[in-house]
Amino acid sequence: MPITPESAREPTVEVRFSYTAELVLASMLVTGRPASVSGFDEEWRRTQEAALPDRARRFIEATRNFSCPVLSFIDFVARTREFDDPERLFEEVRRLPEKSFLSTLLNEDLPDAALDECLAEPRRAAYHLSRLSFFSRMPEAELVTLFSDPGTFREDLIDFIRANRTEAFETRLRNLAPSYAGRIAALQSRLASEPVLQVISDIKKHPPHRTGHARYIFIPSHFEGYMNISCEDEDQYLLLFSIVPSPSPGDAAGARLAERLRVLSDKSRIELLRLLSTAPSYGKEISSRLGLTTATVSRHLDQLKKAGFVIEEEADAQNVKIVRLDRAGVEQLLDETRRFLFGQNF
Repeated sequence: MPITPESAREPTVEVRFSYTAELVLASMLVTGRPASVSGFDEEWRRTQEAALPDRARRFIEATRNFSCPVLSFIDFVARTREFDDPERLFEEVRRLPEKSFLSTLLNEDLPDAALDECLAEPRRAAYHLSRLSFFSRMPEAELVTLFSDPGTFREDLIDFIRANRTEAFETRLRNLAPSYAGRIAALQSRLASEPVLQVISDIKKHPPHRTGHARYIFIPSHFEGYMNISCEDEDQYLLLFSIVPSPSPGDAAGARLAERLRVLSDKSRIELLRLLSTAPSYGKEISSRLGLTTATVSRHLDQLKKAGFVIEEEADAQNVKIVRLDRAGVEQLLDETRRFLFGQNF
């Protein structure tokens, strides 16, 4: 059939499963970041983490202060269109110039000039910290380290995602196969009778930022929890849509948010966080500064640690455990609260 201007504008629409996307999102879930997935499928997460080698658990700990240490890898899946073979995906990512790798990893938050400046002089990265959005956020020291040796971080990130190809992951995929197939069939049927932009708007609660994409790809996901994640450029729009039914019209986000805010409803815990915002400390010093018993401080720290607001380091030779504020965790809560209250979407 001859190509006419009208038919040339007709986009390609595809609904398919992606092994690589689910592997990346399962890896994200294991890290517990972003906060919006914390507590989701917790039994599987614990099983998966227990099956990981020590190097993978060290990566989780090393990126504890990153907002989303793994999620940006989804952009590499979208841009390479390598949906089925993780090793081919990893090779594609390895071939990227460092500047391109960092730009994608940081969600294109930094312009080319800033990337060049930071690669030439990593300490300059500290001056660009405020430009990082929610998904790219990390402490100043980690950002400088990233620009000092992006190659090592790239390999560590790839190794971590690869390590999540465990039997627990494979078993979960096999058990979920009917759910994936059912959602694919249902969405294909809907797309046959509804405009693609309307379907996207219903799923994401807002239309794409751009229109007129040549290709729309819909991928069902369990491991993204209740989120619906999109990646788009001029030619392609990729939407990973959750196959997990929302437990209520208000969805699980409200319950998770309320639980984390409840932890902060105690005046002593607020004061404790304010104290740690100035410098790391330890139990006896906190007890003295706040006028609380060590047992009370211990209980408060336990609650704050479980909620992702503080980090407790291993005890030193004197059996003293240093505690510091998990600034990324607190900032995630603030961002999550804004999104929930004011209708901002991922």
